[in-house]
Amino acid sequence: MAMRQRIAVIEDAREILTLIHDILTDEGYEVMPFTSPVPALEAMTRERPDLIILDCIFNQAYSGRWVLRMLKSNLETAHIPIILCTAAVPLPEDVAAYIANHQVAFLPKPFSIDDLLGLVEQLTQR
Repeated sequence: MAMRQRIAVIEDAREILTLIHDILTDEGYEVMPFTSPVPALEAMTRERPDLIILDCIFNQAYSGRWVLRMLKSNLETAHIPIILCTAAVPLPEDVAAYIANHQVAFLPKPFSIDDLLGLVEQLTQR
């Protein structure tokens, strides 16, 4: 039996985290939910998920931009595909350039279930 693909979701809005968790779980993925970026970062090097869905804005000192840069600069996590998910549209020019240069997918909020699943399937090659 094939192992289920694991997706880390780093999102501080509990209702969005629950929504993404439920959608992906229903599709057969194993979801690792995180509401805070620092514990999530620490877990990524240990757990090495198949995909990370990352919120861009947190109600904390750390931003999704910082988390993204930390993930992409760490040799143990740099290869993990990332979907940056945010309602902050349009993206600031520096963020748009960074995600383009680091092959990070972008999913604007609000998103459709089909758009979410399409990106997830594409990046996990399911």
